[in-house]
Amino acid sequence: QDRLPEGASVAPVIIATDKTQLTRFSSSKSAYPVYLTLGNIPRAIRRKSGQHACILIGYLSVDKILKEELSAREVSS
Repeated sequence: QDRLPEGASVAPVIIATDKTQLTRFSSSKSAYPVYLTLGNIPRAIRRKSGQHACILIGYLSVDKILKEELSAREVSS
């Protein structure tokens, strides 16, 4: 903190994905929304959707993996 200019403050950035908001694009692909918020916003406010404390910054695309396509080692792990 000695390196910060006078009057400066640290704002922790939180990037998170919400697995419960899974969006289906097709039968083999899906996407998880990725959100950005600030860590110095109280948790009670950050977690309420009506407070608009986080913003959507993009989606993580995820391909479905069929069990038949995996080796025995991959299935067991």
